Amino acid sequence: MFKGIHPIKCFETILTDDFSILKDFRKKVRYKDAHTNEYEKDGDAESIVASSYNRILEHPDLIYVKKTLMYHFDVFMYNFLKVAPEISTTITTSWFARIKKGGAIHNHNHTNSWYSGLLYFDDDYTGAAPLALENPTHVFSHFDMIALNDQAQYRENAYYEVAPQPNKLFFFPSYIKHLSGVQLADKTRYSLAWNIYPKGKIGLNNSDSYLDTKWLSS
Repeated sequence: MFKGIHPIKCFETILTDDFSILKDFRKKVRYKDAHTNEYEKDGDAESIVASSYNRILEHPDLIYVKKTLMYHFDVFMYNFLKVAPEISTTITTSWFARIKKGGAIHNHNHTNSWYSGLLYFDDDYTGAAPLALENPTHVFSHFDMIALNDQAQYRENAYYEVAPQPNKLFFFPSYIKHLSGVQLADKTRYSLAWNIYPKGKIGLNNSDSYLDTKWLSS
């Protein structure tokens, strides 16, 4: 029997919540497009201050959205990750991401974070570039054993792709490198992304790696 060892725990679901407020907010933020490296306004609406660029979920009008996202992460964390009940989490950075036609997002991961999340809140993602998560164990293989003409199998082994869909929520470990290929569709691809950090007492209290997160602000 084939057995996968030490699987990476991610979470994916389609929500039924109303996230229409995010469609309005996306017009007010400043963006840093991957293919231009320039901030710019999207539309004629007044731009949210630059300091809110990477903490967008702290905006008072988005409290419901933030609570909803954290509720679903709690379900994943306690039921599937089997995290101790005394540990909670907080969203640190959060931001809107967009990819215009011809744009892409380079391969990267998120440091100073435990899990990362994304929400596709738009109405239509037809032809949108998928999120591709790199298999972290792929780099440990020193042999190319797949037939040269089987590029699809190679990509399947090296990447896991998350196809954008309206109201799709996805959580993955922040250490996983990920990218989005070139956006070929005419419609701009929008998403909401955020990072999650644990709170409370982490680890065994008699170990040298034990951490009480209260120390970080003392």
